Amino acid sequence: MTSRLATLKARLSAARAEADAAEGEVRRASARRLAELRRLPNSKALVAGLKDPALTPQDREQLARTIAEQLPGRARRLPQRIWQRIFSVLRHMGYRWRGLTSIAVLTAVVAAFFLIAASRSGREITSFDTTVRLTFTFPNGVNGTWEFPANYPFVVTDRSPAVVRLRVWSKDYGYGVADINGEWFALHAYKYNR
Repeated sequence: MTSRLATLKARLSAARAEADAAEGEVRRASARRLAELRRLPNSKALVAGLKDPALTPQDREQLARTIAEQLPGRARRLPQRIWQRIFSVLRHMGYRWRGLTSIAVLTAVVAAFFLIAASRSGREITSFDTTVRLTFTFPNGVNGTWEFPANYPFVVTDRSPAVVRLRVWSKDYGYGVADINGEWFALHAYKYNR
């Protein structure tokens, strides 16, 4: 029995040596094939090489890393800003007529708001170097003539060479508007200083 056991042990060690030699040969063959694939300029051949049966799993992993290194870096997406989202929503609204209509109405309302605000905003604050008597018209239709001392502040809402429109506030009637001659204004007006 001991001779049979010794024979089996000898065969086992010989088989292990052959397996180790064969495994070493497979590793060397796989390393040679990996080196050949890495030298190829064509990236499609590299990808096809991933299915090559001559490569060991470790060498396939190294080839996959090589391919990944050759790929361009992934483009990083910046987070969308609020304006990008708003324009995206408006673009999607515009795909339908209802969207176009709502955009047109919204634009008209915003434009009207800004036009009204611009038409009622003063351009400058001015005063006169002399006492002035002006007739103002108020929104409720009341007309009144008042005398203002020199250096009294007026808001200029519109100005042309011929006519200058002034605005003044009244506690009783609101904002009143008066038109005066542009030439007279040019002679007597100056920028108001508090």
